[in-house]
Amino acid sequence: PVRPGKVPIYVMLQLDWLSDDGQSLRYKEQLHRQLSAAKRAGIKGVMADIWWGLCEPRPQEYGFQGAKELCDLLKSLDLELQAVMSFHQCGGNVGDTVNFPLPAWCLEVAKSKGLLYKSKDGVVTEDCLSLSADHQKIFPSASSSTRTALQCYQDYMTAFLRAMGQHIGSTVCELQVGMGPCGELRYPSYMMSNGWNWPGVG
Repeated sequence: PVRPGKVPIYVMLQLDWLSDDGQSLRYKEQLHRQLSAAKRAGIKGVMADIWWGLCEPRPQEYGFQGAKELCDLLKSLDLELQAVMSFHQCGGNVGDTVNFPLPAWCLEVAKSKGLLYKSKDGVVTEDCLSLSADHQKIFPSASSSTRTALQCYQDYMTAFLRAMGQHIGSTVCELQVGMGPCGELRYPSYMMSNGWNWPGVG
């Protein structure tokens, strides 16, 4: 095995590490072999997307069993997790091999209220909510009340922290927050699924 150096190295898990319902590891045995080999190569841990569209299928009904299973596996190998709160869809971008849309209960409301990004040609992207949705109290909750987009994000992250329990601060060493298309703080101006081709304006 390679001894870790002074700079810790984290590697990104494949986009589809979660099952389609978010409740288990998709390729558990294969992932165990991959992580064991990576551990011998000297990595400190992994980064993984915790997909909003998979883990909150209904308002405030959270399913983080797949993430918990990943944490248990990482702990057994003495590896850490950088957990990415991925509030964007997977699909339609470079390297996307699967399609995980935004939660339907959120996406339909955003569509009806015009809170998705639209290009000058009128092309609407469903990659993420517009920043204009941040303070609009229109998204459903588990009760009869409504929430803003920021409250939805906060509720999701709070539920994740609670679900991970003792893994927080040990196995889960860092939380990252996706801030837009592909998790990046930018406008969705070069979506290949909407007809963009390199080297077009991006």
